[in-house]
Amino acid sequence: MGADSHVATGKCLNVQGGSRADTAPVIQWTCGGAGGNDEWKGEYLFTRTNTKTHVAFDVYRLKARHSLKCLDVVGADSADGARLQQYTCLAGAANQQGTWF
Repeated sequence: MGADSHVATGKCLNVQGGSRADTAPVIQWTCGGAGGNDEWKGEYLFTRTNTKTHVAFDVYRLKARHSLKCLDVVGADSADGARLQQYTCLAGAANQQGTWF
């Protein structure tokens, strides 16, 4: 993916301070910082089919290129404004999975 920016803000997902540690916050920040901490790679996991609509979609996780850790929703929180962090990639961790169109 590289440093793809948000359409509305022009900003990138950025691992704060270029940290390589688990639980480092992921924030919205100006793209192009040194160290590649705003570069992410989508990793295909599987294809899921919606049982109601029968529409298939691919599920991915995002890995930070500088640390190889995954984008993670803290505590699998489903509330608006939930915090994001990088964390060691875990098999089957739903809070590290998503679909992107």
